[in-house]
Amino acid sequence: MRGALHTPLSTAARTLLFRRVDFAHAGLSRWPVLPLLALLFLTALVVQYRLLEQGSALNWPAVPVWLLQAFLGLLLVQLVAPRADSPVGWVALMLGWAQGLLITVLLYAPLMIWLLPRLPQLADGWAGFVLFVVLTLWQALALAVCLVRWDLLSRWRAALYALLLLLASAVQVWFFNDADRLWVWSEAESQAFQREYAPPRLASERHFYAEPALLAERLAAIAPGTPGQAELFAIAVGGDASQQVFLRESSAYAALAKEQFGAQAHTLLLANHDASAGQVPIATLTSIAAGIRRAAQQMNPDEDALLLYLTSHGGPGPRHRFVLDSPPLELAQLDPQWLRGTLDAAGVRWRIIIVSACYSGGYLKPLADAQTLVITAADADNTSFGCADENHFTDFGRALYDGLRKESGWAAAFAAARREVGRREKELGLTPSNPQWLAGAAIQPRLAGWFRRAD
Repeated sequence: MRGALHTPLSTAARTLLFRRVDFAHAGLSRWPVLPLLALLFLTALVVQYRLLEQGSALNWPAVPVWLLQAFLGLLLVQLVAPRADSPVGWVALMLGWAQGLLITVLLYAPLMIWLLPRLPQLADGWAGFVLFVVLTLWQALALAVCLVRWDLLSRWRAALYALLLLLASAVQVWFFNDADRLWVWSEAESQAFQREYAPPRLASERHFYAEPALLAERLAAIAPGTPGQAELFAIAVGGDASQQVFLRESSAYAALAKEQFGAQAHTLLLANHDASAGQVPIATLTSIAAGIRRAAQQMNPDEDALLLYLTSHGGPGPRHRFVLDSPPLELAQLDPQWLRGTLDAAGVRWRIIIVSACYSGGYLKPLADAQTLVITAADADNTSFGCADENHFTDFGRALYDGLRKESGWAAAFAAARREVGRREKELGLTPSNPQWLAGAAIQPRLAGWFRRAD
């Protein structure tokens, strides 16, 4: 097979360089037609699968279309052939296959592998189309010149053939580019793609206009506190919709407040993620402020405390922004100054604020006062860890959650969480996040009253 293909490929290489090749020496009658076609098809399969990343399922309906394109040269040259029994059709067909094989293997594939990743603008739009036209024009001219030299076509017939070949190829690529796509997405790949790139549910009119009513319903469900009894009101916020870990973590803390700290009728969950759209109000400055105001209205200010749990990505100073993200909306970001102002304006007296985010230590000083406890997942200069989409908790979120369930008080739960986070970070060779605790003088002796178990 190697020897049989040597002559077609060497002839194609010489003709692409516009060098003369003796017709008799080319020996087209001895060319292995079917192996040549099979090699061309195999090359197309490999190139499309490896380089274009079109999917992993063979698109059988595209095979006849590809074969029709492979025989396009034969159909077009017969239109300009001087007579019906001219051998020019098969000559043009086989030489065109050999030339196309060389162009694909030696030029197109390397171009796709090395150049296009560095120049992505060539892969799409006019640049990619122009590149295809240039390569096709080169092959059409080389083929036409060879057919003239072999006295199979006159110059004007060869020029007309080259023009028809160029136009037909350009029309096919521009208007019917997907018709010969040999690979398609499998059903599983298509479903995964749709899940990943589907528009957010919040982009739908139904979910978008349902948000105000959903928030109003959850706010109305926050019951007033019981006079004479120290109670905990809780707001859990999952800020970033790009990773479901924040939805899971905020949901877990909302459930913890209800189940273990007696806040069944005093808890609000706000979270951003497509999985919770229409079921959980989105977390925005507006909804967080509304939740704080509603809790303040329903609390007995001298007896009850507000537990505000925030989990998301966080930014470094000086603003230490807490990420609120819920596509397709463009949301304002939360920072410690805004949070302090909102709590003060609402009249919340006793505050337990937990911020699970990178650089969250930047919330300590702006929020500090005698009646506030602030717990953060990191200091102001370091990141925290564990915010992977598949996780149920961030590292600090998990450690504190376990501590709150097992220990006898807020301080003991934080100490246990800090030890566990430090152990894990040392084990993994991570830069210490250094979780922080800052409790005001007035709130410290009252913390035990809000740690009371529901049972």
